[in-house]
Amino acid sequence: VGKETFRICNKLVDDMVTVTTDQICEAIKLSYNDARVVLEPAGALGVAGMKKYIEEQGITGKTFVAITSGANMDFARLRFVSERSDASERMLA
Repeated sequence: VGKETFRICNKLVDDMVTVTTDQICEAIKLSYNDARVVLEPAGALGVAGMKKYIEEQGITGKTFVAITSGANMDFARLRFVSERSDASERMLA
């Protein structure tokens, strides 16, 4: 991180949320099921982080917005995402 980026983040960022690969895959699938949008993994980070934050904080009855981007997704990567998100669902069941 450069000096200016660090200065701005240090001033404005309150907290960070980290997510796993499976959570990113789940966010891609959720976005597709909800809006028929195929996000690339980097573009789904906001959705994954927001979902995790809401669950951890036990927030209900609020509206949240995540900025998403990209459709830089090929079929091999899409297959990986599908397999990971399906495996996560089976583990929860």
